[in-house]
Amino acid sequence: MDAQLNAQELELILAGMQNARYLALSVFALVVCEYLSNLELEVEYFWSGPWSLSRIMFMINRYLTPIVIVLGVVCELDPA
Repeated sequence: MDAQLNAQELELILAGMQNARYLALSVFALVVCEYLSNLELEVEYFWSGPWSLSRIMFMINRYLTPIVIVLGVVCELDPA
């Protein structure tokens, strides 16, 4: 009975891990879609002005996020 309970718990854990992988991949797809849809406006209004601390902080925030998400997706989808 105890072994069956552990097998059921393991099945729930594995299902949860698969759901986490799907969630990470869907978040990545949404981020890519948002970046591509706003890129033209970002180039027009943001990239044309002078560099400042706020612009540097924006760039770090804007472009470090997808790098972190890509690393997270790669780690989640890696079967090893």
